[in-house]
Amino acid sequence: MPPLDDARQRFFYDEQLKLAHAFDLPVICHVRKSQDKVLKGLRVHDVHRGIAHAFNGSFQQAEAFIAQGMRLDFGGNLTFERALQIRRLATELPLDAIVLETDARTSRLRGATGSATRRIRSPASSGCCRSCATSTKARFP
Repeated sequence: MPPLDDARQRFFYDEQLKLAHAFDLPVICHVRKSQDKVLKGLRVHDVHRGIAHAFNGSFQQAEAFIAQGMRLDFGGNLTFERALQIRRLATELPLDAIVLETDARTSRLRGATGSATRRIRSPASSGCCRSCATSTKARFP
């Protein structure tokens, strides 16, 4: 496989955002380690609906995506105890700003093996979700 070409990727990203804007469609953007670039594209092309998948940015970046009409997905990293930033975001952001992906075959969950169905039902994922839910209930009775 040839190396990734940043200019070519940016071209196709911009073209897809133009289509999303023209047809009023939501977008799903894989934003891991590229929050600012993705957000810039959304703003330039006036796209206000979709999901920022694999989000791992700051609280300020999260707020900017939410203000742009996006929802955030943290992926399986949310289940890892050392993912403190992501776990903090999951407890501090409004629940309606978060989506939880449950069927990704490639999402890694702490301590889980096997099929996607088995992984999402793992004690690690349910414990993390309970922990986040408990923290959220404390904020939003």
